Order: sequence, then C-alpha cells, then structure tokens
Amino acid sequence: MLEHTLEQFERKKAGESYETPVLDPSTISKFYSAITQDVPGSQAGNFVNALIQKSYDAGNNDFELEGDKKVAYLADQLTGTPDRLLKITVKGPLDMGFGYGALHCKFILERSFEDLDDSEVLDELDKYVY
Repeated sequence: MLEHTLEQFERKKAGESYETPVLDPSTISKFYSAITQDVPGSQAGNFVNALIQKSYDAGNNDFELEGDKKVAYLADQLTGTPDRLLKITVKGPLDMGFGYGALHCKFILERSFEDLDDSEVLDELDKYVY
C-alpha cells in the first residue's frame, strides 16, 4: 500500500489525477518519512493532510509523523470532533502554515520550529485550534 501511495503522490506532483487511499496511522507515518526525505513544501503537506483526514474519518487516530525536512502547511485545515480530538505527534521541524484552520485537534510537538519565532507560531495556533 505504501508503494501505491507514493505513486499517487507522484501523480499529484505531476498535475495528474490521483486518489487518496485510506491508510492506517503506521502506513501514513512511513509515507511521511519517505516523502519528507525528497519533497519539502506545500505539496507534501497537503497530500499528508488528505491522508490523515481520510484515515481519521475512517475511524483511525493517534498519528505520528517523523521527518528531518520542513513541510509547509502540515495539519492545515484538519478537523476532529469535540469528543474525539484528532491527535498528531510531530517529531521534526515544522514550517509555515502548521495547523492553520485546524479544529478539534491535539498536536504534540517534539521538536522546535526552525527559522520561525516559536512564540509567534504558537500564538497563531491558539487562534485556530480548539
């Protein structure tokens, strides 16, 4: 399934039509590690967000993402429910747009933001994450 998902991501990057499969949290974690080694930026973040939301909507939760490159817009627009927060642990650097517009999410950040003022980014998160 990981290989199929990587193929779909390549299709997205090429501007072709693609599908977003339903993956379990451990497969999403493996996918995140694989793509952050090669593709920093918003395309990666947007695709991972779609995978997480679809997996969460299918009943999964407690996602763990680890990578060594910054990924813009990670967790952007993700939505959990008040009685079942969407939970994500991020181990690695973050970039702009992290958690922007997210609702009913719990983020555990195990590494600091790079090239951004932590307090400024966290103040922005407080405005949008409930």
